[in-house]
Amino acid sequence: MSGVCRRSLNHVAIVASLAVLNATTAGATDLTKTWEIGGLAAYNAYANGSEIKDSVGLGVRGAYHYKARHGVELTVEFAKTDTTVSESDVSYDVRKWTIDYLHELKQKKADTKLAPFLIFGFGKFNVDSGDASSAATVVEGGGGVRVFMTKRFALRFDGRIWHFHGTDPVPGGHWFAFDLGAGVSFFLGGASK
Repeated sequence: MSGVCRRSLNHVAIVASLAVLNATTAGATDLTKTWEIGGLAAYNAYANGSEIKDSVGLGVRGAYHYKARHGVELTVEFAKTDTTVSESDVSYDVRKWTIDYLHELKQKKADTKLAPFLIFGFGKFNVDSGDASSAATVVEGGGGVRVFMTKRFALRFDGRIWHFHGTDPVPGGHWFAFDLGAGVSFFLGGASK
């Protein structure tokens, strides 16, 4: 793991630890008309057929919750990785952006700290080796949970499985991948009461 990724993951861990220590008035809130912004670190596991090594990347996301249980989110992730082909030293810069529908699952208690959700979306996955590049459509689905530390701050953990529909030679074919993400979310705005 590169030094930049290691330092970034350390920063996420420090922020998460401080948030847990300050968790006093937590509780999931009604997210109607709320903006959610935040950063994330993700572990990306690619299928063997992709010829891309698993990677750790960083990203940002922004969402608008237009109703209490419905929202739309834009996520952009960046990572560096290598090929799995032996006798080759090809490195890749990978980028993935997605537009997702967020569905907040119903909570049994209004004052709970946990807010589970489902994600469904599509986007683009870009791979650049320096000599060649390709971009292809991805379709994804998954879920996660927010752990509210305050009404405006939450830790967020999610997992997504997605399918790469590539035809270009870098990397070729159709294959699946899985992302595990951890990050923070800040909430702005909200319905006027």
